[in-house]
Amino acid sequence: MVAVEVELAELVGLLNATHGRIVEVVGGALDNNLWQGWGILSPGHWLAWQAGMAPARARQIVKLAERRGELPLATAALVAGELSVDQAVEIARHVPAEFDNGATQLARLATVAQLRRVLPHYAFEQQLADDRADTDADTDADTDADTDTDTGPDTDTDTEDAGDPSPQSTAGPEPIEERRQFSMGTDEHGWWLNGHLPADEGAVVEAAIRAARDDLYRQACEDLDPDAPAPQIGLVDGLIAVAEASLRAGQAAHPGSDRYLVHTHLEAGPGNNPRGIAALHLGSLLPTHLRRLLTCDATLRPVLERDGTPTNVGRDERIVTRRTRRLIEHRDDGCAVPGCNRRSGLQIHHIIHWEDGGPTDTSNLVTLCATHHRVHHRNLLAITGNADHPNGLRFSDKWDRTLDPTGRPITPHPTGLGAAARTAGITPAAYHHPLGERLDTTAVVFYPAPPPPVPQPPEAEPESEQHNPAA
Repeated sequence: MVAVEVELAELVGLLNATHGRIVEVVGGALDNNLWQGWGILSPGHWLAWQAGMAPARARQIVKLAERRGELPLATAALVAGELSVDQAVEIARHVPAEFDNGATQLARLATVAQLRRVLPHYAFEQQLADDRADTDADTDADTDADTDTDTGPDTDTDTEDAGDPSPQSTAGPEPIEERRQFSMGTDEHGWWLNGHLPADEGAVVEAAIRAARDDLYRQACEDLDPDAPAPQIGLVDGLIAVAEASLRAGQAAHPGSDRYLVHTHLEAGPGNNPRGIAALHLGSLLPTHLRRLLTCDATLRPVLERDGTPTNVGRDERIVTRRTRRLIEHRDDGCAVPGCNRRSGLQIHHIIHWEDGGPTDTSNLVTLCATHHRVHHRNLLAITGNADHPNGLRFSDKWDRTLDPTGRPITPHPTGLGAAARTAGITPAAYHHPLGERLDTTAVVFYPAPPPPVPQPPEAEPESEQHNPAA
């Protein structure tokens, strides 16, 4: 190897081991819930903020940390510098715990592209099922061999119907049952859904949700700087988008139909107290934080009452007018929370809440994505200041710590990388790159780790022979 390849191998080994150490540190944060708070949406969001990582890389590190206990060999190889983080990520994404050893051995020799060709398409679960079936068959055979004894002619057995076929043997193939059910409702945690569909129908639902998620992602990426982090848009956003698209289509086909609206009843409190109660139409009461969330940016239809009896229904009116919304969105250019780059599905928030008397003026309005708007009303993110002034807003966690746009890694001295690594407890070996040879995917076979041996009870000691002293 030339000198540059030797140095590169040493640096890559150090980089891999550093990623491995980060995985261990993040794993400790996950185990002890140290990532929560600070207006943080997920462990990946926390890591992207703390380490200045792209959200996609942060999610990969978190995935490795979550599975480090299931994949000890792959994790150890990463910590030792023998695997790159991208190689380890492919194992964490696709490989069950039983195949940790085989996948780690392959990753030491294969490129990331080769791992992506093999691992997602390997029938791990089928092989496990086949191995379990073989084990059960061997166990049954051993049991039959131990219990198959000659009962003799005096054994009382019922052999009258032995030759008759069972009813199932003449009834044709057994009917195939499909789970096709869906339920939804609300509980103390909010709205929930649960269901099962046959694979083909489920694929239709999944395709619709993923397509909506991808459309939202493309919209969020429009006019985004090339170096900006990727937008964080998940399947939940796709599901909500599908529902909203269906309601919009129904409203377009039948204008003015309340059937395509979600209604919430807001009742003012007694006297001059504007705070009251909110409830879904024909549904449950909403908690306080959701009432305050919805009254930031909604369409109101006032009902005039006299002595508690409704007398007239007014026209729909927006809390935030369309003209004001356009001004706020253009001023903030997306979600205003530091580090958030979402520019779709935006909502307008009253810094001083509307029901607390906050005015619907531009200085009191700020653009938030739906997720951060909800986080704020859950008291996990505080927002104060004047939105019209540059840098006039302050975002802080529930402990009043300011939320900075990104983490600030500590840069080691350029001539002391090895010393800095040793100080951090990182002592990797040089990295050995993949073979670079053509991979025959049909020749790749993984074997699950053998089950741990079953402890056997200790054998009973033979009784000592009794000697008759008089003999």
